[in-house]
Amino acid sequence: MGRHGCLRLPAVHGTDCAPVLVVAGFASGGARLVARPGLNIKSVRDLKGRKVGVTRGAIQEVLLMSLLQQNGLSADAAPGKDVQIVYLAYADLNQALLGKNIDAMMQSEPQSSQAINKGFGVEVLKP
Repeated sequence: MGRHGCLRLPAVHGTDCAPVLVVAGFASGGARLVARPGLNIKSVRDLKGRKVGVTRGAIQEVLLMSLLQQNGLSADAAPGKDVQIVYLAYADLNQALLGKNIDAMMQSEPQSSQAINKGFGVEVLKP
């Protein structure tokens, strides 16, 4: 960014400065931590020793990593930490939970509600 609120680009329509408008939003309740029924996962701390699915780079990953850190749990995609992270696309998370490939997921709506309503997921937390 330049001093005057523009993005410096080489020769954009005869100028070296293009205006930048940043649009961002935040919604409460757009994600849930959902676990497989029967695993007795009632809190974030119960994720220790479990595989948790999330979409890489999404706000759900930020929420999950923050919750794990707040609860003193380490996490990585490689085994060996308190929680093993399994990175999947949004569309693949529910199927992975249903197929028992992951123990829990930080999922967006409406997929998290679908998992709960269809009986293959239980809500642990709605940050």
